[in-house]
Amino acid sequence: MRAPKLVIVVGLAVIGVAVVLAGLRSERHLQGTNHLRTLVQAVPIAPGQTACQAGETVPAGTGGVRVQALAESPAFSVSVDGALRGSHAAGWAQGDVVVDLPETTATRRNVTVCVTNAGPGALALGGEAFAAPDAAQIDGTPQIGRARLDYVQARAESWWQLAPDVAKRIAGARAGLPGGGTPYVWVLLALGAIALATRWWRLRPAGAVALVATLNALAWGMIVPPFQVPDEPSHFYYAQYLGETGKLPAPGPAADVYSGDIEQALAATSFAYVAGQPLGRPNWDVDIAAPDRDRTGAGNAATASTNPPLYYVAQAAVYRASRGLGVFDRLVLMQLLSALLAGLTVLCVFVFLRELLPGSPLAWAAGALLVALMPMFGFLSAGVNNDGGLYLASAALFLLLARVLRRGLTSGRAAACGAVLGTGVLVKTQMLAFAPAVALALALAAGPKARAFAAAGAAAALPLALYGVLGATVWRRPVLDRVDVLQATSPRSGTLPDQLSYLWQEYLPKLPLMSDLVPGVQPWSLWFKGLVGRFGWLDYGFPGWAYAVALVIVAATAAAAARFGWRARRGRGRELAVFALAAAGLMLAVATVSYHAAPPFDQGRYLLPLLPLFALVPALAVRGAGPRRGPVVAASLVIAVVGFSVFAQLLTIARYYG
Repeated sequence: MRAPKLVIVVGLAVIGVAVVLAGLRSERHLQGTNHLRTLVQAVPIAPGQTACQAGETVPAGTGGVRVQALAESPAFSVSVDGALRGSHAAGWAQGDVVVDLPETTATRRNVTVCVTNAGPGALALGGEAFAAPDAAQIDGTPQIGRARLDYVQARAESWWQLAPDVAKRIAGARAGLPGGGTPYVWVLLALGAIALATRWWRLRPAGAVALVATLNALAWGMIVPPFQVPDEPSHFYYAQYLGETGKLPAPGPAADVYSGDIEQALAATSFAYVAGQPLGRPNWDVDIAAPDRDRTGAGNAATASTNPPLYYVAQAAVYRASRGLGVFDRLVLMQLLSALLAGLTVLCVFVFLRELLPGSPLAWAAGALLVALMPMFGFLSAGVNNDGGLYLASAALFLLLARVLRRGLTSGRAAACGAVLGTGVLVKTQMLAFAPAVALALALAAGPKARAFAAAGAAAALPLALYGVLGATVWRRPVLDRVDVLQATSPRSGTLPDQLSYLWQEYLPKLPLMSDLVPGVQPWSLWFKGLVGRFGWLDYGFPGWAYAVALVIVAATAAAAARFGWRARRGRGRELAVFALAAAGLMLAVATVSYHAAPPFDQGRYLLPLLPLFALVPALAVRGAGPRRGPVVAASLVIAVVGFSVFAQLLTIARYYG
């Protein structure tokens, strides 16, 4: 084990040096913002005119104001209450422009910021539409909106110099447990996950990899602001509404969503300014003095309204147990359940690999660890989202399918497959995509077919029947969701050639004779980048070079796995057929829903139910490297994913708190 230990030590040293050097990079960081988005040309200013907007807060340490300057490029100046003044020469490029000001030594609240156009051309400031009296004014005349203003530091600082402020911002933005200790808990969790991941050979592998996944998800949860995991407000409200009323939500008017409790939390965290806005920052000092008493709302959970209830039943139990706490504390405890589900998912992945590759504990650990530390999996597992339940259900199903194919078919194993499939459908109906693979596995496995199919069918039908009865009598809900999407009039022709062309373009580059049915979307960006890491509400990710490095690692690992898989293919045809059908079923389901949606909205995370198959690739590469080189390959892959995980979490801190 000397060589793999050396790889790990050197790899950790390289990661540590990279973190230190990255922290030394200096720039003028944000001190604060007025939490507006650039949606319109909010404030047009003619030459010689001055536009002013009141009610601004200029933080201490501000040495410049950043505006979104549009139209032409005249000289202009900025003043704060007529005292602090700065100017910018003509000739700038459209976009973000910083005007330097004398440094403020104390926070100035409720001040008026004015922008004067010195000409010779027109000037327009980007912002949001506002009505009087909140809109900016020119000579007492309200404009169409209010300008976005960001307040930047007087001088450049390194990230290490900014670290104390970042720690305060993380604690202030999270606003929930563990309070002021949030950034320090993040450090402990992240280091704990890394320590376990790089010392797996000294631990019990199954428990170790599950713990790594849980710690990693919890670490992500400490630095991602509330509700910045996709669709988290909808999923949180679903569980809240179920916990408060015992009823399931239902779709309703778009303007009538969530409870007053959640709407207040979204406003307090500046959610609308941050989600989908790369330059937006959350409120770094969230304070809800008088919590809104409305915790039921109208029962509209937006995009989550038609989801099956099983995941939310579990989250509603956590919600009820923490009902006396504030909204952000309740959110943290519900996120804890998501992290535990992540640990169970990785445990299932580990056992899945153990079934397929007996006698290769190193391969089991390596494959499972790469899933446990996968940046997108860690990020998504930090939030409240029923995808976490789907990942667990699919991982458990893949494990059971592997057991059936490797050990033979019994009524008990068939019933277990059916039960997990049926239960998984009650988490998210995408589980139905795996039904053909289950049927094929039962048909191909050695054992009594008739009794096995009967047992699987009965076990799958039982949870669905129970849900159907409850849906008909208590919840007024059909068994399947998303049926409205498939029944809706598609914006496309609906012909078979059109559908086949769309399916091709969803996952592969468009061929020359094909019409562009997925305009502006490339499989490389959608799926590869989406799986390597596109975070938040798809508003930030890795730099381009990092995806290129990931491609090299993935390609080399896949090639090694394919080489070994080809050599070891004898007797594995049934497994290959079943798992290929499972992957094809999910991909077809995703593409079918996308085809009928208007507009289509796919994300890389939609393929994460295939996590066991993703883990199988590095596991095969490690197994194929043999007993001599396998440990080095495993150590190298683990160090690589540790590096990407650390990088992703630091990018997250820079995105929200820098």
